[in-house]
Amino acid sequence: MAKKRHKNRNKQLDPHAILSGNASVTAYELVQMIHQINPTNKDIRNKEKSSYYKIKNRLQSLLIRDFSDTLIIEQENPENPLLIGIKLKHYAAACHVYMNELEDDARSWCQSQIDEAIVKAKECNALSSKKNLKKKNSICWFRFSTVTGY
Repeated sequence: MAKKRHKNRNKQLDPHAILSGNASVTAYELVQMIHQINPTNKDIRNKEKSSYYKIKNRLQSLLIRDFSDTLIIEQENPENPLLIGIKLKHYAAACHVYMNELEDDARSWCQSQIDEAIVKAKECNALSSKKNLKKKNSICWFRFSTVTGY
């Protein structure tokens, strides 16, 4: 007898169950849940949008807390330093969040990743100018993004 495949398991997942710890998910499933609950560009009343954004931000904090070793944090626009991208290392899946909307521990971790990347970029630029090497985007290959574990 063939094994039953779970068709689109995300439809069965409840964000409240995930946040309360009553359901376990992978990092990829969590990003999919974040995309599903994101009220941006959805026809939802403002009061409801606010509640959806709160859940989305809590899920993003959970993603950072539980799966930080699989994430890439990017500060893509230096003119808007609070807006960051959260990407999974081995998937194209990503989401964006304003850092001030994350829970304290997640915000702190993201800020430390950005600070590390800036220090590495400055070191790389200093080394590049000493050795007269070509620079990419004036901050070598860091582009204000950090890959944990590298």
